[in-house]
Amino acid sequence: ADKYAAQYRNNPEIPEPEFYGMITNIDENFGRLMAFLDKRNLTDNTILIFMTDNGSSGGVRCDKNSFPIKGFNAGMRGMKGSYYEGGHRVPFFIRWPNGQLTGGKDIDEMVLDVDLLPTLIDLCGLEDPHVAFDGMSFAKTAVGDTMPDRTHFLNYQQGLMTPKQWHCCVMKKEWRLVGHDELYQIKNDPGQRVNVINDYPEIAEQLRKANDAWWEESKPYLQEASPISLGAAEENPTTLNAMDLMGDVIRMQSEIAEAKKSTGHWFVNVEEKGQYEVRLRRWPEELGLGINQVISDEQANDLIFWNWKNAKRMVKELHPNQAQLKIGESTYQQAIDASESTATFLITIEQTGVCDLEAWFLKDSEVITSAYFIDVERLCKGDQ
Repeated sequence: ADKYAAQYRNNPEIPEPEFYGMITNIDENFGRLMAFLDKRNLTDNTILIFMTDNGSSGGVRCDKNSFPIKGFNAGMRGMKGSYYEGGHRVPFFIRWPNGQLTGGKDIDEMVLDVDLLPTLIDLCGLEDPHVAFDGMSFAKTAVGDTMPDRTHFLNYQQGLMTPKQWHCCVMKKEWRLVGHDELYQIKNDPGQRVNVINDYPEIAEQLRKANDAWWEESKPYLQEASPISLGAAEENPTTLNAMDLMGDVIRMQSEIAEAKKSTGHWFVNVEEKGQYEVRLRRWPEELGLGINQVISDEQANDLIFWNWKNAKRMVKELHPNQAQLKIGESTYQQAIDASESTATFLITIEQTGVCDLEAWFLKDSEVITSAYFIDVERLCKGDQ
């Protein structure tokens, strides 16, 4: 909403007022959550966590060498997608008064996302699952214990392209090896301005060897896709979306509003035989819109378009008259009423296991786009 962004407009140090407005909105809602816990007398025995998933995107502008030139980046180099600290180092606040986790304490350790589950198991006193976690509990750091000086590896790739070994960051508590040839002593140089690889060649070689070993361990799995389970009792129905596609994914809600063509398939694992209802949608279920309807101008203005000034004009209608569904070797096609919110198939699946799922909207047998959302619900098992 504009009321959150307005306070940041006309500030030359703010690169994207809407982004800062979003942060302000999150702060407000987190405050509402804390007030709710207080009101219900739940504060003292609730583990409350605030964290983010990656570095800033709209909050900072960087030069060609990833040094910040505008916006707030906590003194770090790089932004979302970068292997410098600004791409992946994020805040993490945890509070649990009854567990002696209270405010006023900074923990100067390299804590990782993979540490969170082991930590929660430890804090809650849950039974040891006897799983070889990549992470470890940091619960006792709150009472003064230290973490071992581990080596951790960052290597990420969106889409279907295979990751590259030296598009990476190798991390230890004091050191960051960015790619193959940049080494930073992070305690003394948190902004990563001085590459000290020539001063500490033995450290660089140690981290390279560690990355070589990790890469050899990981390489057999790089071409493996993770199927999405369908029909499992633990999650029924399952909702697929166009971000899960093996193909031309839809990354933003604005691309759905633009009716961007999406093609590809979902990689799924049918857990149970039986009768299924499969619902193809253009819009999120919560909007209640027909396939051929569009969002309002006000809703369009709340989305992030590649071209901000033309948001209203970029919203497009879809007018399919057919839908097609393919699961494994079975294909189904039917006429649809595009004024309805879903194109619904009732099918019987006789074979379990991993397969591809495709779902299309068509106009006179010509593909318009893949469905953007699909609900797959098992109605009954094959023996019922």
